[in-house]
Amino acid sequence: MKHSTILYSLLIACSSLAEAASISDRSYKSCSNTKLSRKVQKLQDSEGLCDSVVAAPTAKLHEKLADYTNEEVVSACCCILYNCPNTCDAKNRGLDVALYSNPFTFAYPDYPSMKFESFATATPVGVSKANYLGSGNTASIYGLTSPTGSTYALNFRGYFLCPKTQQYDIKVHNADDTVAVWLNEPAICNWDRKTAALFSVWLYPLQTAKFSCKQGQFVPIRIVWANQAGPRGWNFNLYGADGVTYIKDQTATTHLWGRSPHSKTPKFKGKFGAEKNSAGSN
Repeated sequence: MKHSTILYSLLIACSSLAEAASISDRSYKSCSNTKLSRKVQKLQDSEGLCDSVVAAPTAKLHEKLADYTNEEVVSACCCILYNCPNTCDAKNRGLDVALYSNPFTFAYPDYPSMKFESFATATPVGVSKANYLGSGNTASIYGLTSPTGSTYALNFRGYFLCPKTQQYDIKVHNADDTVAVWLNEPAICNWDRKTAALFSVWLYPLQTAKFSCKQGQFVPIRIVWANQAGPRGWNFNLYGADGVTYIKDQTATTHLWGRSPHSKTPKFKGKFGAEKNSAGSN
């Protein structure tokens, strides 16, 4: 009976979560009458160039819009595809990330003391944006500085904007001390060690998580990395079934977003330090 109650509570807590809408569900309506938007709208209507430019700006589009910056073109395409420039503009690019002190003492083999879910309500040192993933040994990252040197944790949350309908592989290695990844519903409101799509600890071999998505879908993703003492770092790559590296370790990407414009896309609940998380509550 207890398990049934827990499951029911989870369903209620996540009742607003639904499958993310795809680009094909949205009308290609321009949300402004600027000169750039009109040009981009014509290119979208004739060639469909914006279908991929939001996630990966193409050289072909830039040849025809040489007078505009990369950020301007991406923002115009967001406006056309989603009719919501305030959600999809350049300032929304990249995952939201919070830095915390890490109180959990490391031990082999699996870092048993680590409670990822505790960061849902822990007070962060600071928050920022992350347009790349993975890092080397540093106490300053994403414009944030740890007050305890290399002993800290990072909590990333946001969306992977699916550039193509296919399967994708997330690969993590050299997790020093630990990395966990959650996708879809668990990333929103049910994230702990048990529900992670990928979990890695220092000296683990390469770890992989597989998922599939439709072009234009905003896939919820959460990543927690933590180090307890000494050198730190981690490597993150995301590959498509087509052989393309869509997110390259420690390299800026336009595939990561802080918010989704789709009303049916699951939304993160609460600010960092006051997140709603059903995991670990029973």
